[in-house]
Amino acid sequence: ELAKGVNKHVREKYSGDVEASWINTVVEIAPHQCTKAAALEKIIALQGIDRDQVYVVGDSGNDISMFQNFQAHSYAMEHAHDSVKKFARYTIKKVHHLRRILIDNEVIS
Repeated sequence: ELAKGVNKHVREKYSGDVEASWINTVVEIAPHQCTKAAALEKIIALQGIDRDQVYVVGDSGNDISMFQNFQAHSYAMEHAHDSVKKFARYTIKKVHHLRRILIDNEVIS
């Protein structure tokens, strides 16, 4: 709860200057717009990748930007905090479970 509170304070006080996220007892601070989603957007543009082919998986606050920008194929890990999981479209228990989705075309709800 302390890290969550510190994260909230940093985001409110330095909004527009930094990106902040938290997981467990760690608060991560990066320059504004320096997010995983921004990095993926750059890679997609440089490589000419179809964004509908991008699947994102994460378990912490720094993954929320990916979940928001790639909502259709966003997967939170089951162990993630509820405040993170709510941004992903799906929840999975293990990363290797994506095989069923990506290769076997299994549909999850």
